[in-house]
Amino acid sequence: MRAILLLALSAKLAASVQRSGQELHCVGKRAHVVHYDVEGEPNDGSSLKGVQRAIVSLTPSPTHNEKCLTAELGDHTPTGDKEFCYGANEDSTCKAAKSSIPIKDGFDCKDCFLSASADAYYKLNYSMTHLNSVEVGLRDINLRASAGVHTHLSKSGTPASGTVNLPTESKTLIDKLVGCPVCVKATIKVAFPTSIDYDLDLSGEADVEAGAALDVNLGSNIVKYDGNQAEGSKWSHEVDSPKYSVTPLLTVNAKASADLKLNMKTSVQVNVDNIVWYHLNMAPSLDTKLTFDAKSLFHNDRVCINGDPSFDMSQEANLDWDLKVWHAKDHWGPSHLYSWSKPGMINACKDIKIGDNTSVIV
Repeated sequence: MRAILLLALSAKLAASVQRSGQELHCVGKRAHVVHYDVEGEPNDGSSLKGVQRAIVSLTPSPTHNEKCLTAELGDHTPTGDKEFCYGANEDSTCKAAKSSIPIKDGFDCKDCFLSASADAYYKLNYSMTHLNSVEVGLRDINLRASAGVHTHLSKSGTPASGTVNLPTESKTLIDKLVGCPVCVKATIKVAFPTSIDYDLDLSGEADVEAGAALDVNLGSNIVKYDGNQAEGSKWSHEVDSPKYSVTPLLTVNAKASADLKLNMKTSVQVNVDNIVWYHLNMAPSLDTKLTFDAKSLFHNDRVCINGDPSFDMSQEANLDWDLKVWHAKDHWGPSHLYSWSKPGMINACKDIKIGDNTSVIV
């Protein structure tokens, strides 16, 4: 009997294969490296059966970005220096709106978009009997939010309020097998659901576009689950302090005044192969007032925009990984990360002559 057991054990060890290495993967012009160190029985990647242990990670690699501009790598064919971004109603530059979005009652959202250029990141470390750790999030995040209300009304505008859902679509960043013949699937998808709550009140003979653009550098936002921690919360997070800039937007040929309240809600949602998801929830707010000041005979009329930008951020993560032999399930958050407001930061005026289309971007 002992001989039979030893023979069976030897056969199992002989069937075990170990593989480690790395592969370069392009997401637009941004390079990422997939690292893997796996051990187990050969498989087709349809399940993790027979995988004894695995460490798989997707990390940004800026030093390889040049290769992503000149070669066809991974699942993406880079073109020029196009910036890959996650967004809602963003154009190909990731810095402007793709199209004008109708609101109602003569209003449209001409410059309404949100975008985030960022590097995706995750790391899984597990064995056949235990989940050691999971990390997931985004690095080097730059968020751009813009909202400009436009109207051609020739009389006082009816106050309008409601919600606009910006057009967006989920993106698959990577979906491939690594470590074969001990095949382990590496899959990561990102979504960017975005909406704008608006409350608008305009009066006067108006041909106006008014609003503001917000540019936020968020740095890195990563969450980690430590499966080896016996007590307390197994979640921790890495967060950088955001940096901001705000630009007033004003195009006017009008005698008008207005209250424009625009509250944007968005979430960068990262999903790793239905194992763990991470949401970075953000709420930029652009509360502005447009005023018209009629001058004397020897002075031009003036239109001014003033407002109070603000920004709120939270994050949330969920782990639900069922391998039958063990089931790791835990939820974290939502956890509030940051609030910022700057009363009066949106501030721009322009002298106008009625009949001339005059614009200012300050």
